[in-house]
Amino acid sequence: MDATSLTLLVLVVAAVAAWWFFQGSPAARERADLERFVGRLRGDREMAERLIAHELGRDPSLTRHRALLDAMQRLSRDRR
Repeated sequence: MDATSLTLLVLVVAAVAAWWFFQGSPAARERADLERFVGRLRGDREMAERLIAHELGRDPSLTRHRALLDAMQRLSRDRR
């Protein structure tokens, strides 16, 4: 591997690591999904929490993030 290829490889690995650390981490994804969900509910954060709680009540084994994603999907399906 020549120096240019090695430099490029190091830059790509560093970029992927930075993306995962700052935006791709599970906590960051959950926060981003929650903000998107609240936006779909016109800023009603309490409604978002109630819908997430409903999904957790339906299946207590869910993680909060999975319950959030299920609530988003249910809202989308119900609005059709």
